Amino acid sequence: MVSFRKIYSQIRKGGLTLCISLIALFLALYLLMKQYQFTIDTSKFSITDWATLGQLVVISITAIIAIYTILSNRKTSKERATLDVVLDDYKDDKLVVASNEVFNIVREDRNKLYTVFQNENNQYTEQRQRLLLVLNRYEFYASAMNHGILDEKLFKRLHCSNFIKLWDAVSPTVMSIRDKERKDTLFKDLEILVLRWKSSPLTSDDL
Repeated sequence: MVSFRKIYSQIRKGGLTLCISLIALFLALYLLMKQYQFTIDTSKFSITDWATLGQLVVISITAIIAIYTILSNRKTSKERATLDVVLDDYKDDKLVVASNEVFNIVREDRNKLYTVFQNENNQYTEQRQRLLLVLNRYEFYASAMNHGILDEKLFKRLHCSNFIKLWDAVSPTVMSIRDKERKDTLFKDLEILVLRWKSSPLTSDDL
């Protein structure tokens, strides 16, 4: 699976550089306005005034270019990370097998999925592990999208129906798990993401 620690670290570094660029831009604009008090009479400019103005303009332009470049690079990095995640999932045989088994159980008996989770007398140990693999993986991705680490728009284009289909299949079980554990935050990011996607369905304009 893709290293999200590395991705998150890169995004944080980009955010720090962006903050520095913004500070430089606002500082340059502040000094420019303070120096000339919002009115500029170039006829009275000395060589020093022109040099100072030129420096401030250069700093401002450089900061604007840096901000644009950083924002563009962050978007590209998120898209690349999202594609890596999707490609890794396609290669993850364990996840594919686990997902198929979850849907097979739901098709046979929707209520059995919670029985699998309870795993009384260790009857469903392997099935329970596969159920948790699927839930935890999708929750992890949902959390990454909700917090802006992965590109939600791209992920939605590629996996919208899969996320909605999964949540519709497991939501009764998730609600039962929350009741049992007395934690209404379990798999909450997945629920929030799916509800947001349901309220704003994928259309041809998104493709």
